[in-house]
Amino acid sequence: WNNVYFEKISLKAIGLRVQLGHVNTPCVLPVAGHQDFIVLHTNGLHYVTIDFCGCNERIPHRQQLLRSEWFPATVYQPQTCATFRLLDLFHIVTLTGKLSAHEFYRSLEHLTDNLRSLLSPCDSCRIPEDS
Repeated sequence: WNNVYFEKISLKAIGLRVQLGHVNTPCVLPVAGHQDFIVLHTNGLHYVTIDFCGCNERIPHRQQLLRSEWFPATVYQPQTCATFRLLDLFHIVTLTGKLSAHEFYRSLEHLTDNLRSLLSPCDSCRIPEDS
């Protein structure tokens, strides 16, 4: 609230930190994740701050994400993940609605910021705008 209207703000900006590898307890040796970590969920794209568990170096970051039901976009040094709930939704929507992956992702962008004022464009995914 900025005294006039509610402003859209990221979970990261309000101080949310997600600790992986521990259930309801803080990690004594947290390892910071990528500073611009993005979680794709059924209600949009979310920038969050995550900490991996550093107590046991034998558990790879990707495995800590998977145990939290977050599917990493890359195997090494993940910076983006999709929740299992989103992947389930994608599976159902693509089977019943014949929606492409690109169209599904664009719908998540619109859920997050319909005016596209907060999201930076993905140059590798750029397509000509509708005329």
